[in-house]
Amino acid sequence: LASLQSTDEYTFIRDLIAKTSGSNPRTWVGGSDAVKNGAWMWSDGSNFVFNFWAKNEPNNYGGMESCMEINYN
Repeated sequence: LASLQSTDEYTFIRDLIAKTSGSNPRTWVGGSDAVKNGAWMWSDGSNFVFNFWAKNEPNNYGGMESCMEINYN
């Protein structure tokens, strides 16, 4: 899964998904806080420095959110 380290990488991945799928689906990327709630990390082990959260995110809705996705809304 992709690790997003900059705005440029985020934009590249977002545009690649749109180009290859023909739409803007919600798509999983490599961010997770499964090891410790609220301590986000990338699946490749790289540091979680860049984040581009939507308003009021992350919020662990229902206590069940531990993975990250790109959402175009």
